[in-house]
Amino acid sequence: MALLSVFVFICACAPLCLAFSPVSSFKSDGRRGTRRHTLAAGLQSIEETSTADMLKPVGRDLCPPLKGLEALLEEDLDTPHSWAHSVHKSKNMTEALQTACALAQAQLEPGTVPDLVLVHVHCMYCDYEGQWETVVPTIRSSLPEGVKLIAGGTVAGTIGNQGPDSGAIEYDNQYSVGVTLARLPGVRFRTFVSSHNTAPHMFDEPYEWSRHFGDIPQSADPVFLVYPSPRYARRQCLDALLLNLDRVYPESPKIGSLITTYGLAASGVVFGWSSDPNSKVDFLPLWRASVRDDPDPERIKWVREMYDKGETPDWSQDGFLGIAMLGDIQARTSSLQGARPVSPVYRVKTVDGPRIVEMVYEEDVVKGVPESEMVVHEPFDEYYRLTMELDRQEAYLLQKQAHIGVEQIPLLQRGDEWPRKMEDGQEEQADADSFMVEEIAAGNFGTAGLTIGQWVKPGQRFAFYVRDGAAGREESASAAKRLAKETSAQTDESGFRTEGLLSFKGINRGKGFFGVDQYEANVIQRAGLEGGRLGGAIADAAIGALQKGATTIVFAAGTVLAQFSPKNLKRKAGKPLFSPSSLGLSDDSEEDAAELDAIPSAVGGKKERLPQPEVAYKPPSTDPDVKITRRDITKAQAAHIFTIQFEPRQEYKPPKYLFEDLVQMKESEIAKYRDRWPMGMLSTRVLSVKNQPFFKQRSLKAALKSQIQKRGWCVIGQMMKASPSFGVLVEHYEPQAFARSFSKNGAAAVSVMVDKQHYYGSYEDCMNARRETRLPIIADDIVVYGWQLLKHKTEGADASVVHANILTDAEIRQNILVAQKMDTEILVKVNSPEQLKRVADIETVDIVVLDNVNFWNLLPDRQRTKRLIEAAPEAIAKIRARGGIILSEGGIETGADMTEVLEMGVDGVSVGEGLLLEGGSPGKKLRRWIMAAKEVKPAPLQGVPA
Repeated sequence: MALLSVFVFICACAPLCLAFSPVSSFKSDGRRGTRRHTLAAGLQSIEETSTADMLKPVGRDLCPPLKGLEALLEEDLDTPHSWAHSVHKSKNMTEALQTACALAQAQLEPGTVPDLVLVHVHCMYCDYEGQWETVVPTIRSSLPEGVKLIAGGTVAGTIGNQGPDSGAIEYDNQYSVGVTLARLPGVRFRTFVSSHNTAPHMFDEPYEWSRHFGDIPQSADPVFLVYPSPRYARRQCLDALLLNLDRVYPESPKIGSLITTYGLAASGVVFGWSSDPNSKVDFLPLWRASVRDDPDPERIKWVREMYDKGETPDWSQDGFLGIAMLGDIQARTSSLQGARPVSPVYRVKTVDGPRIVEMVYEEDVVKGVPESEMVVHEPFDEYYRLTMELDRQEAYLLQKQAHIGVEQIPLLQRGDEWPRKMEDGQEEQADADSFMVEEIAAGNFGTAGLTIGQWVKPGQRFAFYVRDGAAGREESASAAKRLAKETSAQTDESGFRTEGLLSFKGINRGKGFFGVDQYEANVIQRAGLEGGRLGGAIADAAIGALQKGATTIVFAAGTVLAQFSPKNLKRKAGKPLFSPSSLGLSDDSEEDAAELDAIPSAVGGKKERLPQPEVAYKPPSTDPDVKITRRDITKAQAAHIFTIQFEPRQEYKPPKYLFEDLVQMKESEIAKYRDRWPMGMLSTRVLSVKNQPFFKQRSLKAALKSQIQKRGWCVIGQMMKASPSFGVLVEHYEPQAFARSFSKNGAAAVSVMVDKQHYYGSYEDCMNARRETRLPIIADDIVVYGWQLLKHKTEGADASVVHANILTDAEIRQNILVAQKMDTEILVKVNSPEQLKRVADIETVDIVVLDNVNFWNLLPDRQRTKRLIEAAPEAIAKIRARGGIILSEGGIETGADMTEVLEMGVDGVSVGEGLLLEGGSPGKKLRRWIMAAKEVKPAPLQGVPA
């Protein structure tokens, strides 16, 4: 069974983004879902054939042509295609549906009966029991009789208008309903429904999948609208279905949304109903399957009643609904990814499946440099070179979340000639439209390879990208201008005339990304959109392709814009979609510009304190006691399913304080590291290094005590490349040089900032520092999980820093216990009297750091040290009575500052930023500060023994 599971997993890892060829070992006996193959044959096939070549797009029809399609192109040519969109907000779903239908119907010509209805209902309505079964009946009763097809699902936001004068509107995370009505003469609909136990196997023969899709020939040139449920995606069915939909219909566009759930207790819902027996939406098999999976008595009774009556449910909480539009209709899509390239274009040289091992510069290939003379680069070398050479903002974004864009090409153009040759002028278009951007999945320092979510081939082009709101805004504004200009320039000779426009957006394309509400709807409206004629939805993900005939992709952080046109342009034209008088005017409005100007720089200045963003929080006192909000680990987190990034809908609680934002970023970062280095593996590594001479413990407490006895106080030297307050502090950062410098100039210990996102550090910096000094090494990190303590030990740290405003008392005790097992120590940071009293009551806390940095705005306040000592003298006395040490950190930017803090009565200080602000040797500057404070004898405060 275990071997079979491994085999199935290997087969399932065929990505959506490359061409494939059939596997001969998988044979069907003609019955859906039945396959004759053996494990041995399958494994042999895997060995003989690359997974990337298993499934190949079919370039021919698999079933007879449909009769009457040619006649549809000539049907009722005097009636134009017309589209109408609306949205309405109301906590009463029935009222919202009725009003949205009325608003959309009013935009059509009087007496018009829509053929197609797309309905997008916000998932928050799941709070009300029994509402989903009323959606389709309410729509049918609110529109004229004669509607052919109703389809849609639950979403996270709706897109439409509230009348021709309202403009396009996006309602994100609000009780709302969006409705699109389309009158489409000459168009017929065919539907298919898929579930995890009715779909063929991923590697079944093409005709099995063609039958599953309704035996629609390729020659019909269908346009597909798709609505999969999250349950369907979680069962790993979505990637198989989309891959085979591309395989059978490589030239047909597939457009839609991954519908949205509301929290973990609810399920997303797909809606479907048809009046045409030839395109019946049959959800009953999905309900029967759900009864087998979850034998709830009430559900069993309801399904049996439906079956006995011969009725078909018009909604389902599981499965996939596909709609094929046939006849006089065609579609184009453009996909927006909110990313920009920050590197040259490379060519892949050596690969290992989805891992890029070696590469060369595209420029060398274009210049015709002989292959033997090309310089071969490793991906990690290039990545780190970029982080050093890019401007500060782009380097920060690349380190925070690295992305890679890999060129995609149409499925039917993929052959032995790779890479494809481009004509003059095509490179720029390819760079803009054909690079699929995704987060780097993993890296291996041993082989210097980069693993991504798709298989790559030698010769394929790629580049490093960053994704942020600025790139998203620029891309959306450019797309809106291009869309407006292309639409206005369309003629009968161009073969396409846009009559309808839909926008399907991933859940990460709202204000949190762009910085302002409904940014994309606004820029499209300002580009000249007439009457707010834009519809669509914001959902867990958008579904579409980067270009015609390319692989269908699920974009969690992207937008798919779909344009619809009749094929026969002799058909009467509808109203222009864009106003010629305002074409291309999609610059930011004054309101948006003002709001965007307030967005802070990601990194900011070099040696001057950065302006910090305003926070709504107003501290009730100078040293408030606040518990930093952690991520809710009881809720599902984002997961990658092959090339799909699936993110369950959750209630988002934005951070109240700047430090809370840092903590939440750290939790996301460590969650990924823990996947790559499980706790068991790390524990084994700790046991293997613990007794090695190089890793033998250097006692931090003993080193600090020794210096206190000699000098009266102690100093810890902090090393960092950057900080949230000042940005980049050291252009050429060498941990080894820092460690040597501090060791020779009077530091008792070396503190290494290992946080990658905000201090540009790494775990390897601890190891590099340890090699150059005999002083204790402290890993200064934002510790959110015990996993980090083990990682610190394996990278050469003798102690770790934890924060009392992040961890509970129990967690602090547990971390200290873990540290003791590993022969390391813990420093606990506090920034309020309450936290100081808490850690004083934890008898195993030996080293306490009074943190002078405000957690809400990251600004320093040196006087906090004095206030804390005076506010909690009993706590200080309790810590010192058991031999503990009190340190101060933060806001020490000059030698005078250090002297002032020492005179407040602490046992020592930890200094870093101040040593780096003016350049020069940090160690020599530390020596001058120590000499200036040489005569300082900390005066005991009242009630506190020295």
